[in-house]
Amino acid sequence: MSDVCKVCGCTEDNACITEEGPCHWVMKGLCSACYIELPPGQNCFKDDVGLIISKECRTCAHIIKGEQWHDRDWYTCDMGRFDEPSLTANIPGENPGHHHYYAWRGINRPNKAVARAQKKCPFWEVHPKYKA
Repeated sequence: MSDVCKVCGCTEDNACITEEGPCHWVMKGLCSACYIELPPGQNCFKDDVGLIISKECRTCAHIIKGEQWHDRDWYTCDMGRFDEPSLTANIPGENPGHHHYYAWRGINRPNKAVARAQKKCPFWEVHPKYKA
């Protein structure tokens, strides 16, 4: 399958390297390094089925609801991962950025800052709504 992972951007020719070796395709657009599988009975669904969650910002426990503006909720990352300058905060001379908020559609269809922040995010963890 010739594909590109929608989370990390890897391809068949440029695979992620994991502890188990190169990643593989779990499904179209999702590699084995960018998903978590919850076993049956360990998620929010009533049926006794497993759940595959892609490691995207919208499924992460670090997404928090921020201010409300124009009758719409806005969200941010409590680890500051959407603040573009903070993506390079460990580079000397770089200042951490301001907190950036995004509407939910911006989390679902990320712009470049969000997409760059979520690629191989070291802080990603499954959101409590997916747990039992």
